[in-house]
Amino acid sequence: MLAPIRLPGLLARISDLRDKGAIDDIRVIEKDDNAYDEYSSTKYAPEQWETHIALGAPYFSYNLVGGHRPTASFPVLYGNVISGLSNIFPPRRLTKVEHSITDRHHFVLQQISYSEGLGVVFEDDVVIKRESPSPARLLAGIARITKPYYFDLCDTTIHLPELGKKLQIAGHSSRSLKHAFVRTLQTYALSQGTAKMLMNANIPYSLPADMHLQIIADKIGLPGLSFYESGFLHGSKVGLFSSTTDLHKKSL
Repeated sequence: MLAPIRLPGLLARISDLRDKGAIDDIRVIEKDDNAYDEYSSTKYAPEQWETHIALGAPYFSYNLVGGHRPTASFPVLYGNVISGLSNIFPPRRLTKVEHSITDRHHFVLQQISYSEGLGVVFEDDVVIKRESPSPARLLAGIARITKPYYFDLCDTTIHLPELGKKLQIAGHSSRSLKHAFVRTLQTYALSQGTAKMLMNANIPYSLPADMHLQIIADKIGLPGLSFYESGFLHGSKVGLFSSTTDLHKKSL
């Protein structure tokens, strides 16, 4: 769900990347929810909540501790870990805002799967830094990578696990992970082929959008390339913005 109050600033920040040649085209997902609700109206399966929590348990567990333990690795799964997550994430139905976010990210996947080249997704609270190493150079660097990856371009609010091979890409430190790690959907990138792989998985959802994408990525064995400091800050998590969900609550 887009917060219209953020749109002018968001477009100004992204337009700067276009002016630097890092991106060619800007598309804003700004229509009413009814324009994008095909996915939620056919793929929502709330009865699968506990099954999906168990499938994503290693990643969800890390997301809970990763922001506080930068040297943590994915936990070894035992019954008590899954049981503990069930207590933290008890079964519930998703809110209207959560369905809206899921529908819009699914629509973005469709658009990338129809397009050539790399698709970069920005949520409306992204803040783009201009310091070196620059985000523009980073986008140019990953656009040259042909291997299908989930490019995790979020900031370091949630630390990366101490797994995978360390790589330097366009002056940015990253980790190449055998299994993609979806820390947040604040900023990420996909090739046309990767978007098609995610679309073809055709897995019903019961969890919020970021958790659902994590389950799909794990199910299809999608590798990930995650960055330490990409230059794309998560404005809601560093205190620069209210979250979109909070903004929606205030408008009710």
